[in-house]
Order: sequence, then C-alpha cells, then structure tokens
Amino acid sequence: EHLTTASELDPMSLALKAGLGWVHYLARSYEDAEAHLRAMLSDHPDFVMAHDILGQTLLQMGRTDDAIAELEQSVELSERRTLSLSLLAYMYGMDQQGGQAFMLRNELEGRQAMGYVSTYDMALVQCGLGNDADAIGYLQRAAEQRNPWVLFLGIDPMWDPIRESPDFKELLRELGLGA
Repeated sequence: EHLTTASELDPMSLALKAGLGWVHYLARSYEDAEAHLRAMLSDHPDFVMAHDILGQTLLQMGRTDDAIAELEQSVELSERRTLSLSLLAYMYGMDQQGGQAFMLRNELEGRQAMGYVSTYDMALVQCGLGNDADAIGYLQRAAEQRNPWVLFLGIDPMWDPIRESPDFKELLRELGLGA
C-alpha cells in the first residue's frame, strides 16, 4: 500500500516500481510479480533491478531457463555487479550447473580479495551450491555486519532450500524474525 502511494507520488522512480514487483514476489504472488515486472521492463528494458527480481520470480515459478536468461541479462547490463552475479550463481547451482556456479563463486571470491563483496551475496551463492553450513555462516556474518537484506530471511523464497535447517531457524530466532 505504501509503495503504491509512493509510486503514485513519484511516478518516475523505477526503484519504487520494481519494489512493487518485489512485494508480489515476497508474498509469493509470482504471476502478479511477473506481470508487473514485464510491464515495467517493456518501458525500461535496461533496468537491472527489475531483471533481478523477475529472474528470482521465474525461478520460483519453476521456469529456470527463463530465470537464468533474465539474470544473465542483468549481469551484462550491470557490468557484472556482485548482487546479480550471486543471484545467477545461485540459479546455476539450483539448476545443477555447478561448473557455472563455481566459476561465478570464484570470481566473487577474487573480488573479495580486492575489496568489498557482501557476505549476504556469498551466502546466496553457497545456498545455490547446496553448501548449507557455509551459507548459514555467511548469513551470520551478514547479520553481524548489519546487512539490511537479512531482514528478509524469514520470507524470501530464495532461502527455502535451507529454511528447515536448525541453524537457519536459530539465526532467525536470534534476529527476532520468528521460526
């Protein structure tokens, strides 16, 4: 409701428009998210955030090839920003394309040696690869670093593969996010 109002007050804000798609995604209203994001991308085809969210949405809909295509486009449009790379690595891992996922993980680890790469982003990569303990370790560090993305751990479908892990549930409890 607030995003709709904000979007009406600032109709030029692409981030607010993409945020509406994100809300549909988090509510697991994937068809609504897809429709909203596709309409947005028809007017703004180069908006990376919308491609990222659409890719996540398509993955949850079981359309892995389409999801990967969206994220590959996002990686290209964003000139290989770390969030887009980590989302793509996650998807490759979930699609049993471990070789591709490992290549992206190695690229991100190389960037870590030269500068900042979000521990949240690294947790996504590890989750996609099925490295649950490593993913949770990175999430714990992300929480310690006060990464704002950890606020969505309790509802973001990307974390469903490890949602039943006792360590993940404990992390949610520590963060006051339920479980």
